[in-house]
Amino acid sequence: MKSFIKYLTLPTAIGLLLISLSCDDRIPDSTATSNATLVISQMQSISDDGTSVGEVVSGSSNMRLVATLKNDTGVPLKDKTIKFAHDGTGGSFESGTSVTTDENGQVVNIFKPNSSENMVDKTTTPEYEGLTVTVIYESSLKATAEFNVYPNQDDVWPYTMYVTSDVDNIKLDNGEEVEIEARLFNKTNVPLENMILSFASNKGFIDSEGITDSSGSVKLTFQDNGSQEDIGLANIICTFNHPGFNASVKDSAQVTIGTDNGLTLQVLPVSFDETGSTVVVGEDITGDVSFTRLIATVTDTSGNPISGQTVSFIATSNNASVGTINYENQVSNTQGQVIAHFDDGNQTFKDNPGTPNYEGVSVVASYGDKVTAPQSFNVYEASDVWPYSIFLTTDTDVIQLDGGTTIAKLVTRLLNKLGNPINNAQIAYSATKGYINSVGYTDSTGVDSVIFTDLGDEEDLGVSDITATFIHPGFVDNSISDLLQIYIEDPTFQQCTYINVPSSVPGSIVVKNGGGTESTMIRAELFDDNNNLINTPTLVRFKLHPILVGCYLEEPGVTDTTVYTVNGVASVSVNSGTRPGPIRVEISSDCDGDGTPEIESVAVPVIIEAGPPYYIQANWSVESTEETGGCIFKRQVAALVYDRYSNPVEDSTYVYWKIEPVLPDTVISAEIYGTSFTNNEPWQAGADTAHGVAFSTMLYTNDFQGQNCIVTAYTWGGDLDGDGVYGDSVGAIINPEDGFTLVSVFDPEVTLSVSQSFHDFTIPVATNEVAIMLTARITSACGESVEGIPIGFSGVGVTEWREVGLENFDDYGIDTVNNTNDQGEGDGCFTWRDYGIDDDPQTLDWGTWNDQHDSFDTDGDGLWDANEFSENFEDYGFDQIDGTFDEGENNGYWDGYHMIGCEPIVKTDQDGYAQIIAVFPVELCVWQSFDEANNLCSWEGFDATVFATSLVPEIVASNDVAITLQRSPTAGPCF
Repeated sequence: MKSFIKYLTLPTAIGLLLISLSCDDRIPDSTATSNATLVISQMQSISDDGTSVGEVVSGSSNMRLVATLKNDTGVPLKDKTIKFAHDGTGGSFESGTSVTTDENGQVVNIFKPNSSENMVDKTTTPEYEGLTVTVIYESSLKATAEFNVYPNQDDVWPYTMYVTSDVDNIKLDNGEEVEIEARLFNKTNVPLENMILSFASNKGFIDSEGITDSSGSVKLTFQDNGSQEDIGLANIICTFNHPGFNASVKDSAQVTIGTDNGLTLQVLPVSFDETGSTVVVGEDITGDVSFTRLIATVTDTSGNPISGQTVSFIATSNNASVGTINYENQVSNTQGQVIAHFDDGNQTFKDNPGTPNYEGVSVVASYGDKVTAPQSFNVYEASDVWPYSIFLTTDTDVIQLDGGTTIAKLVTRLLNKLGNPINNAQIAYSATKGYINSVGYTDSTGVDSVIFTDLGDEEDLGVSDITATFIHPGFVDNSISDLLQIYIEDPTFQQCTYINVPSSVPGSIVVKNGGGTESTMIRAELFDDNNNLINTPTLVRFKLHPILVGCYLEEPGVTDTTVYTVNGVASVSVNSGTRPGPIRVEISSDCDGDGTPEIESVAVPVIIEAGPPYYIQANWSVESTEETGGCIFKRQVAALVYDRYSNPVEDSTYVYWKIEPVLPDTVISAEIYGTSFTNNEPWQAGADTAHGVAFSTMLYTNDFQGQNCIVTAYTWGGDLDGDGVYGDSVGAIINPEDGFTLVSVFDPEVTLSVSQSFHDFTIPVATNEVAIMLTARITSACGESVEGIPIGFSGVGVTEWREVGLENFDDYGIDTVNNTNDQGEGDGCFTWRDYGIDDDPQTLDWGTWNDQHDSFDTDGDGLWDANEFSENFEDYGFDQIDGTFDEGENNGYWDGYHMIGCEPIVKTDQDGYAQIIAVFPVELCVWQSFDEANNLCSWEGFDATVFATSLVPEIVASNDVAITLQRSPTAGPCF
């Protein structure tokens, strides 16, 4: 029992003391005599003001003890003296060391440790190191209490609090209750009992206090008050204040109080006229031109409006709060509506359909737990959308003077500058003759339909000018209109003589979905014998022959139609099909109505030109590269786009560009202008615009030269896959045969130097060969060196090439075992498997096939922990001495200039240098003659030549460097 109590936490030990006490000095005990028992019946850590706390801390909190004395029959013994003692190094008892029992046989005393007390039991030892208080009656009857006295607040503080709820949502006033549980622990995760916790909530009701049990927990009930103010998120906060530390801890739980009421949101772009009245317009425009009106409506479960409810609007763009909400009323009116206006703060918010994010404005309305689905809109610059376009059309150009029996159906279409329909806009109508409603309103497609008729008055005879007008009060020049003419005829007739068919304007259109204008008007002018236009409405027949695929008049599928003339002119619209070519039309008129055409004409007023994109080719040229400054280069790229019949597509067809790294690389130091269009102007000097050709610009840094990338040009074209849906993507990459493109070095310069330009094989010491170091350097147009460019070395007289290495290696081949004749053994070159980090040549992972022996930092700690498999080498750095921590030491790869494949090809380092050793044999100096008199052999000199070449297109060679090799005369014999 003694060893078990050793490891009990303080609150557990206190609990045991409340049950029983024995003479064992490790637990609270009671020692019975023949006539009395003494127990410590209560223990509680308290602050100076008597508040319960978790533990005793020197100078901050104390221990309150209650001892009870009874006789052997359980009757309390009154007026008995109980003595108190402790084994601490300091401290005192508030009521002294002797206290007399009351009528309940109890004494109460408070132990106060001094500020230096430090008696905390260690769980790792069998002895008890905490503080023991002993109560004594008549020297033989004793009881003890054990507890820790911590020296510092930091030993137990801060406490930890957890507040949870058993449900997250309740409905207003349905009687549902929520159980809120708060748990309190000290710094050592011991639960704290008898702690008074404070509770508060911004909504609903909860008791203000609760007391923790032996598990450190208190549970209270939370509920709503049944009022509308409770709707929303209730934040229930629990706090414990430690008066001894003058500090507190808190935690919170949230419960949503909801309703079954309805909430809807409507957004409406409006402007204000001079009277302050709202006028519906097409869109929100920056500044005071127009605003977006926000209308939220609150209804009960029956759909009836609810007044007096607070509704809030939240406007965001790209998940960030934007603009300002100006409320007309924030509490719902008798119609259940809260109305506000979005103020854009003179900023535009326009969605880019080419990105996954929404860059326009999204607005939601919130009321209690209700949040509407977001309503989205754009905020434009005025020049983006204004002026609007208004189109007024009619189903007939002629009606009879018959008092309204014959009518003309007029359609007005209102679009903004972007081609978007204007909904709920007010259109004003006027007519110089006949009758038309004065006002109409567009629908969601931007269309309004009205009826025009005569009034039966002879004054209506003739041409009526009908005008449709829209006024935008946000602009100074705020009125746009369209006009058409309808002839109100009297049944009279003039003699027809001939038909003239003028060229259409525009005279060329593109095929369906070809990216340009797809329709135009064909007009026929009907003249009398005096060369005057016939002013009597007369039927004219238009017939396409032959019919180009998909081409039609007025409506899809119509290739033969008849219309009346207006003031002698008959007009029909012609729409392109899916094939280019001339549109041939046969025009005739039955002027007298006898069923037989009296006059005919054949014309080709319109030509269908290019179709939608079907093919695209992309390319670039080194010649179209320039330095922009700062060692940044720009290169012109171009794409040729043409239709399936090899015609250049319509001008201004958009072509999009992207640039990507070649795996395993994931990042490139280059970018490309993403958007271009056909027949745009190139920036390259001397280059001309071209139909079907789109130019763009690629920018890249000096370090990106010699690197690979994938440059793609694409657009959207016709129905490429035959599913009947137009808009399929058409794309191409530069250099499609390889799948990627190498960025060449712009205006490179390769220079070559040698370690010595003269050598005598005889003097000062006879040698059989000489090894000369060659150093090549490559720079680009900006004069900066270029890293990673393969340099090929060659020369006249060179019989062997050797690597320039800084660290020793075992030339045993890849398996690193001598005499196994494996790859690279004995070839004089450092050999490695260029398979990347996974040592697998089939995967394009980090380092695969980059002609470099790589090491890898896989965990990002700045130290290499893997490298490509290679011959063994001494990773001692540039000084080749272990433990000096110089450059290259323990960097995980062999330092030197690799000969790629053991061929005289070396990549440039970060300073643009590549080095190699050329070996020249003495045999290059051939025997010339023998001087018998002086016994001297003479040898011919040899002029060796070396040069270096950049192998990145375009290939550029260095200067030739001459090396003079000489063999001075030597004593015979000569061989």
